[in-house]
Amino acid sequence: MEITVQKVKSMSENKWSITAEDPTGGIMHFGLEKKYGKPEAGDEITLHFLRGIGTKVIGMDLNGKCLYRKTASAAS
Repeated sequence: MEITVQKVKSMSENKWSITAEDPTGGIMHFGLEKKYGKPEAGDEITLHFLRGIGTKVIGMDLNGKCLYRKTASAAS
């Protein structure tokens, strides 16, 4: 699922709080460890799910660059 970053703020010393819009216009909030860098408003994030939308996120790309991937067995 591709989403567009709307707002990023610091949640803690190690994590960003991200507000983003999905393709249907819905809004989602999630965290991202700061070790992956800071997304900016307008950036595109692709979320990769274990078994489809609504299941555990196992990977994330930022503007087409892979930030992380977990194998299905490691995510279970």
